[in-house]
Amino acid sequence: MNEERYAPIVLFVYKRLQHTIKTLEALNANLLANKSELYIFSDGYKDDTDKEGVEQVRDFINQYKSSSNFKKVIVYQSEINKGLAESVIGGVTEIIGIYGNAIVVEDDLVTAPDFLKFMNQALDYYKNDERVWSIAGFTPNIKGLDTYVKDVYVSVRAESWGWATWKNRWELVDWGISDYQSFVNDKRQRKAFGKRGKDMPDMLDSQMRGEIDSWAIRFCYEQFKRNTVTVVPTVSRVKNIGLDGSGTHCGIDERWDVVFSETINDVEFIPVEYNKKLIKAYYTFYTGTKWERFIAWGKNIARNF
Repeated sequence: MNEERYAPIVLFVYKRLQHTIKTLEALNANLLANKSELYIFSDGYKDDTDKEGVEQVRDFINQYKSSSNFKKVIVYQSEINKGLAESVIGGVTEIIGIYGNAIVVEDDLVTAPDFLKFMNQALDYYKNDERVWSIAGFTPNIKGLDTYVKDVYVSVRAESWGWATWKNRWELVDWGISDYQSFVNDKRQRKAFGKRGKDMPDMLDSQMRGEIDSWAIRFCYEQFKRNTVTVVPTVSRVKNIGLDGSGTHCGIDERWDVVFSETINDVEFIPVEYNKKLIKAYYTFYTGTKWERFIAWGKNIARNF
């Protein structure tokens, strides 16, 4: 791989110092860190209750610039609180516009030592295959992976925990969802979108009502409209350490614990191949089995009784 083609890393941080330290320690230990440029976007605090945490993180990352293993570290500090969605959309758009691709990480993700190697090689391998919308670093423990012998597979749903894409895909996203009114009244389209995750139509509705602030559901909706896929590693290169109740959007949840790559591995990439069993297992993991959905429905009824 040509050194000049290594994708930039775009990291988004807020107020969780210990998570940020662990995220940067893992990235810094990556095989290609010394050949990669790192851009850190620090969001502004919402109010005085967040101010101390934001300032602690900023003190750390500004000191980190001079001691890191990266080829270059650039820090952007917002004077206002943009929120995660606006921060990601703006930050990725700026950096991907310069380089043509980008690897994106948030401040609660620990990456494997071969994460950057995997992501860069995948970006190179699939760059001309426009069926591929993005590259995922994380893979959930879905049924069938224990007997699957290939190094990568595809899903029809993008991952937001350590991912990468190209400028010519990213710039296609309609962040305003200008066709939402036609979608919301089209039962066939809603059903089709739901096949990429039963939660997805409702998440898009919540986004459009202003109840959530998500770049990812809009990214996934564009992926759905273009009928594209995400390439996913069979063994996860990312684990989330933020599901401890400390995050803005995430609570405590152990089901996301994964088998994690601890070493540097060679990966054999393959052309896009639709494995129906894995795609179904991926859907089931996020959606739940019929029994799990019934139990969740019963608990919801009980809470509101």
